[in-house]
Amino acid sequence: MVGTAPTGTTDAPATSQVRADFDGAAQTLTLLTGVPELGQGIGDLLTAVAAAATSMEQDRIEVRCTSDPGGPSDLGMFGNRGATLTAAAAQDAIRGLERDIAAAHRASGSPHEPVQVLAGWRRIRRGELEFPVRPRTWSHSATAGRTDAGAGVAYGAALAEVEVDIATGIVSVLRVHAVHDVGKLLRPGGALGQAEGGLVQAIGIALSERAAFDAAGTPDVRGFFSHLVPTMTVAPRLGVTWLEDAGDDIPLPKGLGENTVAAVPAAIANAVRAATGAEVRAFPLSPPLVLDAIDAVRASSPDIVTGPVMSHSS
Repeated sequence: MVGTAPTGTTDAPATSQVRADFDGAAQTLTLLTGVPELGQGIGDLLTAVAAAATSMEQDRIEVRCTSDPGGPSDLGMFGNRGATLTAAAAQDAIRGLERDIAAAHRASGSPHEPVQVLAGWRRIRRGELEFPVRPRTWSHSATAGRTDAGAGVAYGAALAEVEVDIATGIVSVLRVHAVHDVGKLLRPGGALGQAEGGLVQAIGIALSERAAFDAAGTPDVRGFFSHLVPTMTVAPRLGVTWLEDAGDDIPLPKGLGENTVAAVPAAIANAVRAATGAEVRAFPLSPPLVLDAIDAVRASSPDIVTGPVMSHSS
């Protein structure tokens, strides 16, 4: 099992800022963030959060990534910051914006009159009256912070089933199943693609990928002939189970990046050990390393390793 989350301290909390602008005339919502879009999906994430919070159609929502010194600040999207901090700041900004819009539509002299911004943010309900949102622009900024290292932790666990050829030391992965605590699942298709991609990447880390450097620090591995990245031709059966809102009070998505990868290599190594008794403590689990470990087991306990092929799940 693994868990990842942005961390902070009481004196230096991990924070993120987002500004939300609503154009009542165009009836569009714009979110401004200091997180750059580098293909990690911050725009898609914040759009989904905004759509869930407002019931707006997604084509009415725009996410802008800005480096303007006067705009919202953010350290970037890493360590699950996007899901647990930037998305939380976006949600807080939207809630504040909704309160501002409602307050602006209260009748004069009735500061406590109940006013509701209706789903979709096109119309207002005030008492028995219902009317369109005024054609003006509102803005609201919010900062979300975390001081508890356990807040928003995204947990995950993995099971691997392997087959080991004890004559060659070749390890074949037959099946991998992962369980992920994702908080609120907003995009099931995208989350599944992320998780399955992480599983295949983790198989490469466990079995074939290796970053090697010479004494000068120059990479020895410079191409995919020696740095073997797994492809769909070797991908095993993959399975993913989601746990939503598992023991946390954050009604937001949690990170689904590093934790899709982290537990799988260990699960594969544990399955090799369960099948053969051979414990390999370095990645990748190359045939020579596995054979050496099997030979060490044979030397101490000849009856443990039988063969020719052994399989186990772990």
